[in-house]
Amino acid sequence: MVIGKNTLKLYEYDNIEQYFNYIIESYLNGNLGQVRDLIKDLRNDQKKDFLMYLKYDNIKDYIPYLW
Repeated sequence: MVIGKNTLKLYEYDNIEQYFNYIIESYLNGNLGQVRDLIKDLRNDQKKDFLMYLKYDNIKDYIPYLW
């Protein structure tokens, strides 16, 4: 599966950032198998975008004690 507009619509997300947040929330909830599957569904360029999202964007909102 490739994450495109149809997949985002299936999850009722407006953009890929909401999907990235879903991956992060799944990880924090301990659903590591689900995280693996969600990341596996990303295209290579989307995986790079996800890593950049983790590095530069809202990760501090999920794990505030690191900042």
